[in-house]
Amino acid sequence: MKTVFLKLKEGEKTSSKALLVNDIITLDESFIYMGNYLNKDTVGALIHFNSQQIIQLNLTKVSPYILLFFDDSLLFKGATHSIVSGTGSFSIQTDYKHILFVKIPNDLKLNTIISLSIEENQDTEDERYKNILSVTIPHSNTEDKRYTLRQFVPGYGQFPYIILRNKGYGSYVQIPIHFNINYDFKNYPGANIEDISNAMLEKYETNKLSELHDVMIERCIWIKDKTETDRNKTFEMWLVEGPELAYYFDGDTITHTTNIPSGGKLLTQGLELLAMNVNHYL
Repeated sequence: MKTVFLKLKEGEKTSSKALLVNDIITLDESFIYMGNYLNKDTVGALIHFNSQQIIQLNLTKVSPYILLFFDDSLLFKGATHSIVSGTGSFSIQTDYKHILFVKIPNDLKLNTIISLSIEENQDTEDERYKNILSVTIPHSNTEDKRYTLRQFVPGYGQFPYIILRNKGYGSYVQIPIHFNINYDFKNYPGANIEDISNAMLEKYETNKLSELHDVMIERCIWIKDKTETDRNKTFEMWLVEGPELAYYFDGDTITHTTNIPSGGKLLTQGLELLAMNVNHYL
């Protein structure tokens, strides 16, 4: 997943809205069947066209999406919908070379969109990680009402989870914790703990200091040690088990705290944006 940003203006208020897209694609052809690039799991895609000819898009069976059109300066120029109704083919033509597909339903207000911007990718994951975490946002348990964002994707925002932060910076990485999912990291991203009995799961529901808690503590220690070794950096870590229940890992010390991380910039393990200046859970 990648992130693009829409600049919005409503009245005198200007803001930025982050959107997750599966792909940012550049195409040389002028006649395109979009079904080759979008499927039922595609939440969004940004398409750039290099051709100087009029672009012809075959949108047959590509549904349900809204298409946002931008000029070469990435200023918003208009929109159309691609929604299957009945049988037959559906195609459009356009002069615009930058088209953002956004799945319906969404909360976009077309009359507020001004322009599009794109988060530039770094050469390597480590470089990208370093770049994102260099943005300092204060660690705060209060939401900054000037700009908030929630766009949690499946698998994130549910207790328990791990929060990892490059020590001294304000961006957080959330690592979900899943039990007994047979190493299905595609559908269950994060830390996978197998062979947990139903009895252990049931006991944990009523006793957050039960055996399963100890298993998660051990997994957190392993993740922290491996991450610091792999990256040669020092990280802060929290095991978050509830709205007011966490364990803070700093060096060799583990401290119980009711002050769980919130606010700031929250990212997935793939460093895609989940939220800004809000709670880290749903």
